[in-house]
Amino acid sequence: MKGKTTMANKTKRKDIYSIDPRNIIVPEGFNSRVNFGNIDELAEQIKQAGMLNPITVQTVKQPDGTDKYNLIDGERRYRAIMKLIDAGEDIQYVNAIIVPSTLSKEELYVQQAMRNEGKNFNEYEWAILADKIRKDCGLNPKQISVLLGKNSGVVIYWLQILDMPEDLQALIRDNKIGGSDMRRILQATGRNFDEARKEIEKLQTKAKDAGTEKLSLKSLDFDSKTKVFKDSKAILKGLNVLIMYAAHFGNEEHPVEIDIATMHEALKKGDMIDDIFKRAIAANQENVETA
Repeated sequence: MKGKTTMANKTKRKDIYSIDPRNIIVPEGFNSRVNFGNIDELAEQIKQAGMLNPITVQTVKQPDGTDKYNLIDGERRYRAIMKLIDAGEDIQYVNAIIVPSTLSKEELYVQQAMRNEGKNFNEYEWAILADKIRKDCGLNPKQISVLLGKNSGVVIYWLQILDMPEDLQALIRDNKIGGSDMRRILQATGRNFDEARKEIEKLQTKAKDAGTEKLSLKSLDFDSKTKVFKDSKAILKGLNVLIMYAAHFGNEEHPVEIDIATMHEALKKGDMIDDIFKRAIAANQENVETA
Protein backbone atom coordinates (compact mmCIF):
# COMPACT_ATOMS: atom_id res chain seq x y z
CA MET A 1 0.00 0.00 0.00
CA LYS A 2 1.18 3.51 -0.84
CA GLY A 3 2.57 5.51 2.04
CA LYS A 4 3.17 2.42 4.25
CA THR A 5 6.31 0.42 4.78
CA THR A 6 6.03 -3.29 5.53
CA MET A 7 8.66 -5.27 7.42
CA ALA A 8 9.08 -8.99 6.66
CA ASN A 9 9.53 -11.48 9.53
CA LYS A 10 8.93 -8.82 12.15
CA THR A 11 9.46 -10.20 15.65
CA LYS A 12 6.38 -9.73 17.77
CA ARG A 13 7.93 -10.78 21.09
CA LYS A 14 11.07 -12.28 22.50
CA ASP A 15 11.33 -16.05 22.83
CA ILE A 16 13.86 -15.78 25.63
CA TYR A 17 12.99 -13.71 28.67
CA SER A 18 15.05 -12.20 31.47
CA ILE A 19 13.67 -13.15 34.88
CA ASP A 20 14.82 -12.67 38.46
CA PRO A 21 16.19 -16.04 39.68
CA ARG A 22 14.85 -15.21 43.16
CA ASN A 23 11.34 -15.62 41.75
CA ILE A 24 11.98 -19.19 40.61
CA ILE A 25 10.27 -22.03 42.45
CA VAL A 26 11.67 -25.58 42.31
CA PRO A 27 8.62 -27.92 42.43
CA GLU A 28 9.31 -30.72 44.89
CA GLY A 29 9.60 -34.13 43.24
CA PHE A 30 9.20 -32.90 39.66
CA ASN A 31 12.82 -33.08 38.51
CA SER A 32 14.01 -36.59 37.65
CA ARG A 33 17.67 -35.68 38.08
CA VAL A 34 19.34 -37.12 41.18
CA ASN A 35 23.02 -36.61 40.29
CA PHE A 36 23.72 -32.89 39.89
CA GLY A 37 27.46 -33.22 39.35
CA ASN A 38 29.94 -30.56 40.42
CA ILE A 39 27.85 -27.43 41.07
CA ASP A 40 30.91 -25.45 42.25
CA GLU A 41 32.63 -26.07 38.92
CA LEU A 42 29.51 -25.06 36.99
CA ALA A 43 29.14 -21.92 39.11
CA GLU A 44 32.70 -20.91 38.26
CA GLN A 45 32.05 -21.48 34.55
CA ILE A 46 28.93 -19.29 34.72
CA LYS A 47 30.85 -16.64 36.63
CA GLN A 48 33.51 -16.51 33.91
CA ALA A 49 31.40 -16.92 30.77
CA GLY A 50 27.81 -16.38 31.81
CA MET A 51 24.93 -18.86 31.59
CA LEU A 52 25.08 -20.02 27.98
CA ASN A 53 21.83 -22.01 27.89
CA PRO A 54 18.51 -20.57 29.15
CA ILE A 55 16.54 -22.41 31.78
CA THR A 56 12.93 -23.45 31.17
CA VAL A 57 10.12 -22.23 33.41
CA GLN A 58 6.34 -21.97 33.59
CA THR A 59 4.63 -18.86 34.92
CA VAL A 60 2.58 -19.25 38.12
CA LYS A 61 0.36 -16.33 39.07
CA GLN A 62 0.47 -15.47 42.76
CA PRO A 63 -2.54 -14.33 44.84
CA ASP A 64 -1.16 -10.77 44.89
CA GLY A 65 -1.03 -10.67 41.08
CA THR A 66 2.77 -11.03 40.78
CA ASP A 67 4.51 -13.74 38.76
CA LYS A 68 6.59 -16.62 40.07
CA TYR A 69 8.11 -19.31 37.86
CA ASN A 70 8.04 -23.07 38.30
CA LEU A 71 11.34 -24.55 37.15
CA ILE A 72 10.84 -27.11 34.37
CA ASP A 73 14.45 -27.66 33.32
CA GLY A 74 17.82 -26.28 34.39
CA GLU A 75 18.07 -27.06 38.09
CA ARG A 76 21.86 -27.49 37.87
CA ARG A 77 22.18 -24.03 36.35
CA TYR A 78 19.69 -22.62 38.87
CA ARG A 79 21.64 -24.09 41.80
CA ALA A 80 24.87 -22.67 40.42
CA ILE A 81 23.31 -19.21 39.99
CA MET A 82 21.91 -19.21 43.53
CA LYS A 83 25.31 -20.31 44.86
CA LEU A 84 26.89 -17.31 43.13
CA ILE A 85 24.22 -14.96 44.53
CA ASP A 86 24.77 -16.36 48.04
CA ALA A 87 28.50 -15.69 47.54
CA GLY A 88 27.78 -12.03 46.82
CA GLU A 89 27.66 -11.97 43.00
CA ASP A 90 25.31 -9.32 41.58
CA ILE A 91 23.02 -11.37 39.36
CA GLN A 92 19.72 -9.62 38.73
CA TYR A 93 18.39 -11.68 35.84
CA VAL A 94 18.84 -15.00 34.06
CA ASN A 95 17.69 -15.99 30.59
CA ALA A 96 14.66 -18.25 30.51
CA ILE A 97 12.31 -19.93 28.06
CA ILE A 98 8.76 -19.60 29.36
CA VAL A 99 6.49 -22.47 28.33
CA PRO A 100 2.70 -21.97 28.22
CA SER A 101 0.84 -22.33 31.51
CA THR A 102 -1.66 -24.55 29.66
CA LEU A 103 0.85 -27.39 29.13
CA SER A 104 -0.23 -30.68 30.69
CA LYS A 105 1.92 -32.66 33.11
CA GLU A 106 2.65 -35.08 30.29
CA GLU A 107 3.89 -32.25 28.08
CA LEU A 108 5.97 -30.81 30.93
CA TYR A 109 7.72 -34.16 31.38
CA VAL A 110 8.51 -34.15 27.65
CA GLN A 111 10.02 -30.67 28.07
CA GLN A 112 12.17 -32.03 30.89
CA ALA A 113 13.33 -34.92 28.74
CA MET A 114 14.12 -32.72 25.74
CA ARG A 115 15.96 -29.99 27.58
CA ASN A 116 18.33 -31.79 30.00
CA GLU A 117 21.21 -29.87 28.43
CA GLY A 118 24.78 -29.73 29.69
CA LYS A 119 24.58 -32.98 31.67
CA ASN A 120 22.41 -35.67 30.16
CA PHE A 121 20.28 -37.97 32.31
CA ASN A 122 21.87 -41.29 33.17
CA GLU A 123 19.71 -44.40 32.88
CA TYR A 124 18.59 -44.25 36.52
CA GLU A 125 17.30 -40.71 35.97
CA TRP A 126 15.54 -41.79 32.78
CA ALA A 127 13.97 -44.58 34.87
CA ILE A 128 12.71 -42.02 37.40
CA LEU A 129 11.23 -39.92 34.59
CA ALA A 130 9.57 -42.92 32.89
CA ASP A 131 8.10 -44.04 36.22
CA LYS A 132 6.67 -40.57 36.87
CA ILE A 133 5.04 -40.54 33.45
CA ARG A 134 3.63 -44.02 34.07
CA LYS A 135 2.16 -43.06 37.44
CA ASP A 136 1.17 -39.43 36.88
CA CYS A 137 -0.07 -39.73 33.30
CA GLY A 138 -1.30 -43.34 33.30
CA LEU A 139 0.76 -44.38 30.27
CA ASN A 140 2.15 -47.86 29.57
CA PRO A 141 5.77 -48.47 28.42
CA LYS A 142 4.80 -48.47 24.73
CA GLN A 143 3.05 -45.12 25.08
CA ILE A 144 5.97 -43.72 27.09
CA SER A 145 8.39 -44.82 24.37
CA VAL A 146 6.36 -42.95 21.74
CA LEU A 147 6.12 -39.87 23.97
CA LEU A 148 9.88 -39.75 24.60
CA GLY A 149 10.95 -40.98 21.17
CA LYS A 150 12.71 -44.00 22.64
CA ASN A 151 12.71 -47.74 21.93
CA SER A 152 10.02 -49.52 23.97
CA GLY A 153 12.52 -52.18 25.08
CA VAL A 154 14.74 -49.46 26.53
CA VAL A 155 11.79 -47.95 28.43
CA ILE A 156 10.93 -51.39 29.85
CA TYR A 157 14.53 -51.80 31.00
CA TRP A 158 14.49 -48.34 32.62
CA LEU A 159 11.42 -49.32 34.62
CA GLN A 160 13.04 -52.63 35.58
CA ILE A 161 15.93 -50.69 37.12
CA LEU A 162 13.56 -49.51 39.84
CA ASP A 163 12.69 -53.15 40.63
CA MET A 164 16.35 -54.01 41.32
CA PRO A 165 17.69 -54.21 44.87
CA GLU A 166 18.81 -50.82 46.18
CA ASP A 167 22.53 -51.63 46.02
CA LEU A 168 22.33 -52.44 42.30
CA GLN A 169 20.18 -49.37 41.62
CA ALA A 170 22.79 -47.24 43.42
CA LEU A 171 25.57 -48.41 41.07
CA ILE A 172 23.64 -47.01 38.08
CA ARG A 173 22.38 -43.95 39.97
CA ASP A 174 25.90 -42.97 41.05
CA ASN A 175 27.41 -43.66 37.60
CA LYS A 176 29.54 -46.51 38.97
CA ILE A 177 28.44 -48.77 36.11
CA GLY A 178 26.85 -48.09 32.73
CA GLY A 179 23.29 -49.21 32.16
CA SER A 180 24.24 -51.37 29.16
CA ASP A 181 26.83 -53.27 31.22
CA MET A 182 24.35 -53.84 34.05
CA ARG A 183 21.82 -55.03 31.49
CA ARG A 184 24.30 -57.58 30.10
CA ILE A 185 25.11 -58.83 33.58
CA LEU A 186 21.45 -59.34 34.44
CA GLN A 187 20.75 -61.04 31.12
CA ALA A 188 23.68 -63.40 31.57
CA THR A 189 22.67 -64.30 35.13
CA GLY A 190 18.96 -64.64 34.40
CA ARG A 191 18.22 -61.68 36.68
CA ASN A 192 19.55 -63.66 39.62
CA PHE A 193 20.66 -60.74 41.77
CA ASP A 194 23.01 -62.81 43.95
CA GLU A 195 24.77 -64.12 40.85
CA ALA A 196 24.84 -60.59 39.44
CA ARG A 197 26.56 -59.34 42.61
CA LYS A 198 29.28 -61.99 42.19
CA GLU A 199 29.96 -60.74 38.66
CA ILE A 200 30.01 -57.15 39.89
CA GLU A 201 32.51 -58.10 42.61
CA LYS A 202 34.86 -59.33 39.88
CA LEU A 203 34.50 -56.00 38.11
CA GLN A 204 35.13 -54.15 41.37
CA THR A 205 38.36 -56.08 41.85
CA LYS A 206 39.45 -55.16 38.32
CA ALA A 207 38.50 -51.53 38.90
CA LYS A 208 40.40 -51.37 42.19
CA ASP A 209 43.52 -52.79 40.52
CA ALA A 210 43.16 -50.11 37.81
CA GLY A 211 42.70 -47.34 40.38
CA THR A 212 39.17 -46.39 39.32
CA GLU A 213 35.66 -46.68 40.73
CA LYS A 214 34.04 -47.07 37.31
CA LEU A 215 32.98 -50.66 36.61
CA SER A 216 33.16 -51.88 33.02
CA LEU A 217 32.91 -55.23 31.26
CA LYS A 218 35.71 -53.98 29.01
CA SER A 219 38.08 -54.53 31.93
CA LEU A 220 37.66 -58.29 31.54
CA ASP A 221 40.07 -60.30 29.40
CA PHE A 222 38.62 -61.69 26.19
CA ASP A 223 39.58 -65.23 27.21
CA SER A 224 37.96 -64.76 30.61
CA LYS A 225 35.80 -67.60 31.88
CA THR A 226 33.55 -65.04 33.57
CA LYS A 227 29.93 -66.05 33.03
CA VAL A 228 28.92 -62.60 31.79
CA PHE A 229 31.34 -62.54 28.90
CA LYS A 230 30.96 -66.19 27.95
CA ASP A 231 27.16 -66.24 28.01
CA SER A 232 26.64 -62.83 26.44
CA LYS A 233 28.91 -63.63 23.50
CA ALA A 234 27.25 -67.01 22.99
CA ILE A 235 23.75 -65.56 23.19
CA LEU A 236 24.53 -62.76 20.73
CA LYS A 237 26.15 -65.19 18.30
CA GLY A 238 23.18 -67.53 18.55
CA LEU A 239 20.67 -64.74 17.99
CA ASN A 240 22.51 -63.62 14.89
CA VAL A 241 22.37 -67.16 13.51
CA LEU A 242 18.66 -67.49 14.31
CA ILE A 243 17.85 -64.15 12.66
CA MET A 244 19.74 -65.24 9.56
CA TYR A 245 17.92 -68.57 9.35
CA ALA A 246 14.52 -67.02 10.05
CA ALA A 247 15.10 -64.59 7.17
CA HIS A 248 16.19 -67.47 4.93
CA PHE A 249 13.28 -69.80 5.63
CA GLY A 250 10.47 -67.33 6.22
CA ASN A 251 8.87 -64.33 4.58
CA GLU A 252 6.10 -61.84 5.35
CA GLU A 253 3.35 -64.16 4.06
CA HIS A 254 4.70 -67.29 5.77
CA PRO A 255 6.79 -66.25 8.78
CA VAL A 256 8.70 -68.87 10.71
CA GLU A 257 7.08 -69.43 14.10
CA ILE A 258 8.98 -71.37 16.72
CA ASP A 259 8.93 -70.93 20.47
CA ILE A 260 12.10 -70.54 22.52
CA ALA A 261 11.48 -73.68 24.61
CA THR A 262 11.23 -75.89 21.51
CA MET A 263 14.38 -74.33 20.06
CA HIS A 264 16.22 -74.81 23.36
CA GLU A 265 15.31 -78.48 23.67
CA ALA A 266 16.19 -79.20 20.03
CA LEU A 267 19.60 -77.55 20.33
CA LYS A 268 20.30 -79.44 23.56
CA LYS A 269 19.70 -82.70 21.68
CA GLY A 270 22.19 -81.63 19.02
CA ASP A 271 19.72 -81.04 16.19
CA MET A 272 20.96 -78.95 13.27
CA ILE A 273 19.38 -75.50 12.97
CA ASP A 274 18.31 -76.27 9.37
CA ASP A 275 16.30 -79.27 10.57
CA ILE A 276 14.73 -77.31 13.43
CA PHE A 277 13.47 -74.63 11.05
CA LYS A 278 12.28 -77.15 8.47
CA ARG A 279 10.21 -78.90 11.17
CA ALA A 280 8.81 -75.53 12.27
CA ILE A 281 7.83 -74.67 8.69
CA ALA A 282 6.17 -78.08 8.24
CA ALA A 283 4.25 -77.68 11.51
CA ASN A 284 3.12 -74.19 10.56
CA GLN A 285 1.97 -75.40 7.15
CA GLU A 286 0.03 -78.25 8.74
CA ASN A 287 -1.70 -75.78 11.08
CA VAL A 288 -2.63 -73.58 8.12
CA GLU A 289 -4.06 -76.53 6.17
CA THR A 290 -5.98 -77.75 9.23
CA ALA A 291 -7.45 -74.27 9.77
